[in-house]
Amino acid sequence: MISYRYTTMNYDPLLLTCVGVSHDLPLLPHFIAHYRQLGIAPGRFRVLLNSTDPQDPGLAKAHAILEEAGIAHVEEWIAPYTSGSMWEARRELQSRHARADDWVLSADVDEFQEYPDPLPDFLAECDAMGVTAVQGVLIDRLAAGGRLAPVEAAPFLLDQFPIQADVTWSIAGRGEHHDIFGTMKLMAMHGDVLPSRGGHHPQQGRPVSYLYGVALGHFAELETSEGRFRVPTRVHHVHWTDTLPERLERRLATPGVSPAGAEYGQKQLDHFAVNEGVALEQVPIRTHNGDGAGAPSWQEEVDRLRRKSRSLKLRNIVRRIVGR
Repeated sequence: MISYRYTTMNYDPLLLTCVGVSHDLPLLPHFIAHYRQLGIAPGRFRVLLNSTDPQDPGLAKAHAILEEAGIAHVEEWIAPYTSGSMWEARRELQSRHARADDWVLSADVDEFQEYPDPLPDFLAECDAMGVTAVQGVLIDRLAAGGRLAPVEAAPFLLDQFPIQADVTWSIAGRGEHHDIFGTMKLMAMHGDVLPSRGGHHPQQGRPVSYLYGVALGHFAELETSEGRFRVPTRVHHVHWTDTLPERLERRLATPGVSPAGAEYGQKQLDHFAVNEGVALEQVPIRTHNGDGAGAPSWQEEVDRLRRKSRSLKLRNIVRRIVGR
């Protein structure tokens, strides 16, 4: 088992996000409250506000919400949204604001990260292990009955969408342009580790030390809901709201949409065309948190996957040698 040690370093991570003011504003107060509860100080938020119109009244509303929360580091990005351009803007923002040894949390405004320990302790353990990138699995959050419900001001958002499910992989599966890797998210990373398009993985070209030894998508067991629900780093995904069909149609009609985004977006629209919301009988539901008596600790689960990662790396080395 890995030996963990704590440091006396003051862990004060940055949080980077992008807010589409035409549809994300109901989510924004919940997002701020969640990450404040995780311990992110207002001065450590870095927020991009996106609109195609510099006179969009949503920009003023977003600024007011952020100002009330004490968040001052806010920039406007006026351009049509595509995944590629948005992640390019976020990488540029991170490069300007993060030092190499800073911890940075990367979260879309509909993503609510869950860590198995208080965030400073968790990041200290990651540093003690030499980890520079933490991935998690998407846990889709659904309203009662799977309906695409509106986002209300209260109660807290995860109480409005209490069902934890595996919708993304169940609906999307493996396609021509996407696979299991797209259901993982890069949650936390050192400041010099930049996310790729989609925010699922680090960009290639820089050495990365993953919490689980390798990128999560390499573990075959995570193609099952049982395997996915065991991963102790999770991203609760409040994607399945009443605005989703409109958002998907707009994204698919935007020039520059990625092939993966177009393929997966159409699969979601196809599902909604024959179901009222998400058909619960077609998706696995997480019925318990897996932290009862006798359950392995999160460190033991990390140890288990890191052992498997060593076998995966050895297998790849053998394949390369045999293939020569």
